[in-house]
Amino acid sequence: MSDRPPEQQAEQEYSTFESFRPTLRHAVWGLVGALVIVFLVVGILSQVHDLPSIKWHFKPGWLAVSLVAFLFFQASQPELWRRVFRSLHGHLPAPRAWAIWCVSLLARYVPTQLLMVLSRIALAERQGARRDVCAASIVYEFFFAVGSAIALSTAFVIGLPSLSATPVRWLLIAVPVVMLFAMHPRVFGRVALVVLRRLGREPLPETLPFTKVIGYAVVYVACFLVEGFGVYAFARSLHAVEPGHEALLLTSYAVGYAGSVLAFFIPGGLGAREGATVAVLSVAMPVRVALAVAIGVRLVQSALELVFAAAAEFWARRHEAARVTAPVASR
Repeated sequence: MSDRPPEQQAEQEYSTFESFRPTLRHAVWGLVGALVIVFLVVGILSQVHDLPSIKWHFKPGWLAVSLVAFLFFQASQPELWRRVFRSLHGHLPAPRAWAIWCVSLLARYVPTQLLMVLSRIALAERQGARRDVCAASIVYEFFFAVGSAIALSTAFVIGLPSLSATPVRWLLIAVPVVMLFAMHPRVFGRVALVVLRRLGREPLPETLPFTKVIGYAVVYVACFLVEGFGVYAFARSLHAVEPGHEALLLTSYAVGYAGSVLAFFIPGGLGAREGATVAVLSVAMPVRVALAVAIGVRLVQSALELVFAAAAEFWARRHEAARVTAPVASR
């Protein structure tokens, strides 16, 4: 037995635990990263396996256009989240905000996609951000993205010739409208206040004015249209598209996104998003070609997500290193 008082023993045990905390934290994040990579690789391999054998007719010009659209969409999403987060009085440097968004996005390939939300909150909190403010920004982002996807999906359904004689289809418009008004400050702020009170936390420092809510909603819809155009251009790079369906095909990505949200229990919506995308593309091309396009788009986007995550993390570390060395160099 030790002759030291219990207080000293407890203090030594606590200091020992504190010394192991960084190692434990890195081990946990390493396990999370390994889990994400495993599910991502399995998902990509499953998509490659399903590629049908068709005669490819590459058109490099359309392929280049599609890549530009995909790059624009991939870059717009972290920047939009950063701006929403900043509007809520959340403070993160742009490089680190991009890194947090891009790295946490990879966690959606883990079943239920809940890890994506938890990892983003945890990464932001490590930078000194309030957990509740980050959670609120994610809720806003969810409503903006899903509401925009559902709005464009509604446009696709309403525009189907087979449903032209069904007036009840117009009721679908109520879904994105309700989601839009759910973000009104009086509604969102009151719900957030009740939830935070029950959790014993302070109220949010800010909610988005409704004018900003409408502005962000319009921008998100525009981004989904750009991504839909990217899918259309990708299809044109592989196969001819029947004329007269261009406007309908602009909703292809939004319909696929909405399908993946409904299938939230599937890692990254793998299969669900492709099936919904095929439903749109098959209006203007053979189903086998539509399937090849949907899987090809998924593979390109998965590659872009990995590239953006690595590049954003590199950018954030370079930015933080420059901030540390700048005061030293000025002395």
